[in-house]
Amino acid sequence: MPKKPVESKKYPLTYVRVREVTHELGAKHRKLFEELHISWFGLGDVFKEMCLGLHDEVLVKTVQRTLLDPLYMIVKCLVALRAESDNLKEKLEFRDSQNAIREKFSGEGAEFSHKFILAFQSVLDAIVQERNQQKSAIALLEKQVHAQARVYAEQGRAIHKKLMDESKVLAERLTYHEQLLVSERPSDKEEIEEALESIDEIFQPWKELLDAYKETLDNLENVYMNHRTMSDTVTELSDTEDRLFARLREWERLFHDVGVNPYDILGIIPEDQEEYTQEESSIHECRALLNIALPTLPQVKSLAHLSERTQKFLDDLEEKARLLKPVFQPPLSPKLVVTRARPIVKKEIKEVRAPAQNQMSSPVSAMQLALAAYSIVCTGKKTIGRTAKVVYRDILEATEFTFGVEYEEFYESIKTAHEKKLMDLTRQWGKWIWKPTAEGFKMGATLIPFLPKDFEEKVKIALVELNEYQREMTAEYRRKKSGKNSAS
Repeated sequence: MPKKPVESKKYPLTYVRVREVTHELGAKHRKLFEELHISWFGLGDVFKEMCLGLHDEVLVKTVQRTLLDPLYMIVKCLVALRAESDNLKEKLEFRDSQNAIREKFSGEGAEFSHKFILAFQSVLDAIVQERNQQKSAIALLEKQVHAQARVYAEQGRAIHKKLMDESKVLAERLTYHEQLLVSERPSDKEEIEEALESIDEIFQPWKELLDAYKETLDNLENVYMNHRTMSDTVTELSDTEDRLFARLREWERLFHDVGVNPYDILGIIPEDQEEYTQEESSIHECRALLNIALPTLPQVKSLAHLSERTQKFLDDLEEKARLLKPVFQPPLSPKLVVTRARPIVKKEIKEVRAPAQNQMSSPVSAMQLALAAYSIVCTGKKTIGRTAKVVYRDILEATEFTFGVEYEEFYESIKTAHEKKLMDLTRQWGKWIWKPTAEGFKMGATLIPFLPKDFEEKVKIALVELNEYQREMTAEYRRKKSGKNSAS
């Protein structure tokens, strides 16, 4: 015969049951509520909706969690505050009594012995002040030295692990692509651009990791400097405390010889006299914190060589790509090869060539020429910048405003301006794009009035013609590609 299922015991879901449970809890924790001046029996309505549908055990746990536990925490806080209040009250009373004694002894007509008492009390006050400085030193060592060192060490280890993994990948990829520079086999532009994109894809995130790690090393070094400063501070505190206790012993011997207890005169009970002993000193805690070794991070000087090697590879490969003949065509359509050099620009530029008399009588520096030209070319808000080759060959060389500056010198001057925070550098479509910074724009604008009068006008005309030519070439490329796709 099958057993009947056991029905779970449920309590009536009525307000009466809620009141019963709240009364039980109220009787159990009566002392707590009396101390807080809370009428527990008036809180039944609070749980009327909350407790409906709950079993007795669940109801008790819910009330315990939602009200009783927070109330117990409040009581603990009140007890701590009450103890702190009593302690502060005692300190204030002691301070008032000390002030009263000081006023009594320092008033007019005070006896000579009273001044001795005041001098003795000044030593005690200096010891108390010294103890406060020791506690401040402990707090600084814990928070601004050891805590920060742990944070920077954890950050640094995480960055270093990721940096070393990425360094291995970068070195392998760099070694693979460096054959393009040493191989005797001629490389096409597509192969070079693929190598540039492959290296740049990992080099930029890797460089950000390297910079972040160097910043973490600098932060940790600052913590070490704070540690050395705190070491000197603790030494000074220790020396000062030793001098104060030496003075205190001298005063105590002096009063002992004349049979006077200065502590009794000042109202300091024997239990409080322990505060002025060296056993209560915090110097040993300070030195213990100073003796705890700070975490260290590995140096990455070898990675600086990898960064220089990668940067040189990108520059050399970019220069090799520049020397290749430009091809404006789809990869599989040799008929689209442009064999003439930008005819639209050359045709229109003839009308804006700078006559010989417009050339400057004194040579202009390569950096001045670069800043002036770029400040005109990159004026538009949407302009992300231009490559050095385009600005020199298609703008300055076309208008004959090179002032005798060769391209290599022009390119090096741009890199120098970048080091001086006058030019920004980004990488787009496998090319290095340059654009003046805010300071670079200002300097370029101040240089333009010293150049030939028609310099700015002709550079703008050349820029317009260059943009038009590039749009036509792009449209022609798309038409040819669309026609080939339709035919296939």
